[in-house]
Amino acid sequence: MTKQKQFEKETVHFRVVSPKGDDEYTLDHNTALTNIRALVRDESKWLYIDNDFKNPETLTTRDLDQAEDIILTNALAGGN
Repeated sequence: MTKQKQFEKETVHFRVVSPKGDDEYTLDHNTALTNIRALVRDESKWLYIDNDFKNPETLTTRDLDQAEDIILTNALAGGN
């Protein structure tokens, strides 16, 4: 009997966009999930996975594993 792999990818790669330039991270699944949630909460980032806006609180490590493109951007501010 063979053991099934938990994830398809060994690591999660994501990009954080800011006016100072982009930062790219490659982390294990649990660390990536924790960091993404912290960036959204603490730095008011918006999360896009495969061009879809996502709520990081409902995000799972499986979602990160299956994603092709993960980007965090600055939140947009509206006004007159």
